[in-house]
Amino acid sequence: MKSLSLLPFLLLPFLLSAQKFTLRGTLGDTSTQPIIGATVMLLAPKDSSLLSFTRTNVEGVWDFKNLSSGEYLLRATYFGYKNFQQKVTLGGAEPVVDLGKINMEVRSNLLNEVEIKGEANPVTFRNDTIEFNAGSFKVKDNAVVEDLLKKLPGVDVAKDGTITAQGKEVQNVTVEGKKFFGNDPKMATQNLPADAVKKVQVFDKKSEASQFTGVDDGTRERTINLDLKDDKKKGWFGKIIGGGGVSEGGDFRYEGRTTLNSFKPKRQISILGMANNVNQAGFSIDDYMAFSGAMRSMMGGGGGRISLQFDGNNMPVPLDFGNNNGFINTYAGGLNFNQEYGKKNNFNGSYFYSRSDKNMDENTLRTSSLSNGQFATTSNSAQENITDNHRINFTLDQRIDSFNTVQLTSNFLHTTNEQQQQAFSQTTNGNGAIQNEGSRDYYSDANASNWSGSALWRHRFKNKKGRNFTTNFDFGLNENNLFSNSTAPNRLYANNGQLIASDTIAQEQDFNNHVTNWGAKATYTEPLGKKRYLEFNYGYFKTVNKADKDVYDTNNGEKSFNNLLSNAYENTFGYHRGGVGFRLNRKTWNMGVGVDYQSALLEGIITEGQGAPVSKTYQHILPRTNVHIELKQNRNIDLNYSASVDAPTVSQLQPVPDISDPLNISEGNPNLRPEYAHNVNLNFMNFNPENFSSLFGGIFATVTQDKIVMAQSVDPQTFVRSYTPINTDLAMNLSAQLSYGMRIKKLDSRFRLSLRGSVNQGEGLINGGKNETTTTTFGPGLSWDFEPADWFTFSSEARFNWNETSYSIDRNFNQNYLSQTYNNEVNIQFGKGFAFNSSLDLTINNGYSDGFDQPIPIWNATFSKFLLKGKKLEVALTVRDILNRNVGISRTANLNYVEDRSVSSLGRVGLLRLTYSLNSLGGPGGPGGPRMRIMMRN
Repeated sequence: MKSLSLLPFLLLPFLLSAQKFTLRGTLGDTSTQPIIGATVMLLAPKDSSLLSFTRTNVEGVWDFKNLSSGEYLLRATYFGYKNFQQKVTLGGAEPVVDLGKINMEVRSNLLNEVEIKGEANPVTFRNDTIEFNAGSFKVKDNAVVEDLLKKLPGVDVAKDGTITAQGKEVQNVTVEGKKFFGNDPKMATQNLPADAVKKVQVFDKKSEASQFTGVDDGTRERTINLDLKDDKKKGWFGKIIGGGGVSEGGDFRYEGRTTLNSFKPKRQISILGMANNVNQAGFSIDDYMAFSGAMRSMMGGGGGRISLQFDGNNMPVPLDFGNNNGFINTYAGGLNFNQEYGKKNNFNGSYFYSRSDKNMDENTLRTSSLSNGQFATTSNSAQENITDNHRINFTLDQRIDSFNTVQLTSNFLHTTNEQQQQAFSQTTNGNGAIQNEGSRDYYSDANASNWSGSALWRHRFKNKKGRNFTTNFDFGLNENNLFSNSTAPNRLYANNGQLIASDTIAQEQDFNNHVTNWGAKATYTEPLGKKRYLEFNYGYFKTVNKADKDVYDTNNGEKSFNNLLSNAYENTFGYHRGGVGFRLNRKTWNMGVGVDYQSALLEGIITEGQGAPVSKTYQHILPRTNVHIELKQNRNIDLNYSASVDAPTVSQLQPVPDISDPLNISEGNPNLRPEYAHNVNLNFMNFNPENFSSLFGGIFATVTQDKIVMAQSVDPQTFVRSYTPINTDLAMNLSAQLSYGMRIKKLDSRFRLSLRGSVNQGEGLINGGKNETTTTTFGPGLSWDFEPADWFTFSSEARFNWNETSYSIDRNFNQNYLSQTYNNEVNIQFGKGFAFNSSLDLTINNGYSDGFDQPIPIWNATFSKFLLKGKKLEVALTVRDILNRNVGISRTANLNYVEDRSVSSLGRVGLLRLTYSLNSLGGPGGPGGPRMRIMMRN
């Protein structure tokens, strides 16, 4: 009993250590006025590393919750005041420690006095901007900006390079406030060295229109700006990377990459170059859209949506979607230029050249369902694609005066593509008997030129704040030419396996397409007082499409013109769109509602060949609304609704059969109606600076009336398929996602939990019968980053994607499969400049067809040594896909079929790589180096 009575006293130290504390206080100045928006930080006394930070509220109050016992360094900063700092010890029985009123001293106004302090504030709040001092976060040698971002509290970088800051995806990364190679954030984060960055600024950027007019339109883009060190703003810096080695089988493999940058206060020059045959495609979809002008087309105020469909075998730009299957040789290089002329003019221009040579061996198994059974199609193909691109872009912003600005943009893309393909396919019925088989030998040579330009003028009236007038004009020219020839022998069988027909389609095609589009839009905003605004807009847009397709049948070198498959047409699509909107802005929230009316005319005439003229008129009411609510600091809700129209294309409307693939025949439908869609997005974001936790959630829904889908007619004996576009009553897409991230300092760990789910419903016709398809997906994910020391980091991630697809036409055809991915990576920096990196990525597919459900482990490892003064040279030995198991496997579930796809890809490769860091000026002191701050007092 005596021992039991002593138990509480024996456990007291442990109970006290486990107890959580709240530390709070109030900041004011010597005149007793509260200091609002000051930055308050908790630092570790031993190394001043950042533990937590917050801001003072309107009463100057701050607090930190759920703190463990121990010693802390409290620091408070605010512009115009001296830093306040003191040590704080938490312990004892009281769970709340109140430091009371803390008065900060105003800085002395002494001219030319320089104060040097061996400290740097890791984080600072400047209005709505969170500013991180890069020198307070140590990264590995030769690190890029992406590695630095991974160290910042509240910032997460996914494996594909996507950045999330305070729970919201980053859409722009600028350097010194200027664009860096278009709109892709990865271009800056994956190419600029971390030791060039002085500060990382995170903020929500308002639209350019809001910044000029002063009328908040509710548009926000999470943006990161990289503020460079002073010595990096003069001279050149960058990296040169080169390596060579062999792959499995003894083939020579190489890679090279160059990044050169020169920054001045009013000028930026950046050069990128790459060449490799190790499947590094290099560029992202955002980069393509920035260069091609597609993004500007979507933002031009048109009435419909733009649907970008990418064929991985015929890509105008070598894009990197993360699944670089096949065997790819890539060459690319570009120049980005930013220049300020005086205080009123800004110029941004870039040129990019890229070449991609891609070889692919592909096998597919497609299982299709009919009301009376199922059939399967197996196919294999070998193909090569060679694509060359030249892209030139520029943007000129000119501020005429305080009330007028002009912006001119131009984008030019020229593409050539050469493709060769040999393919074979075979279709069998439910009993395994062959119904049809065919092969195809195809060659094409294509070139395309795309030029687009726009002019934007904004005017702000002098006599009335909030009264604005904006006009913009867009113009574009597209020229596409394609020559192709193909030979396709085919055989059709009866149910008993007897050959009933065979033929060979041998054709040459010349296709020429010329598209001209232009449009103009005007917007007028009238203030109603008390931050209320009325907006009127009107625009007219027109597209003229001229196409000419000549088809020739070939036989023993002789050509004959095919009247049935050849045609030429001219299509004109124009629409008027006008509307009115109302906007209300408040301190913590804003909202806007509006409605547009659109009247469109689609006309098409056949100038040669088969087909009928088309004349369609469409009228639509397009409502819209958006609401932005700031619940509190770092916590907000966004709700957006809009209606959109997507008109059918001329190829969808023309009743001209395309039999170039005799096993798959397509024909247009002149009775199609435009799609009319309702789009709703609801987002919630919360970031807690006390424990660096972030929560993001979103619900996205689209309901489409008159959805255009392909109706199928399948011959019950030969299984030859015919396709015709039709309108269906309704289609619905609903998706949701939730992401929660947190840091546990005592465990030296950061965790992130994500949940994703979706439900897609659609319908189509198969042999005249309605088939309703419902696809449900659910995908949880968990990641862990462990950094117990500067020399050791470990990260692990697990993701699951469960998919269920049901079909009303055949319940026995319902599909259920699970994909699992596991990613693990370790980085170790030994003494004397040695370092080691290893990663293991494992993909497991359950429920795929036989031969497609194999696990795919990809193990990579690198051992490196840093040499020369300042570790400017890195020598690395890298082995990729050590187990030699790389293969591209994917599954697609559509309205009435499921297709499994396998692509042979580059396997085991060993490389010896050299990385040299260039720095014509500048000195030591990158991230993790000497931390010194020089402050000039005025």
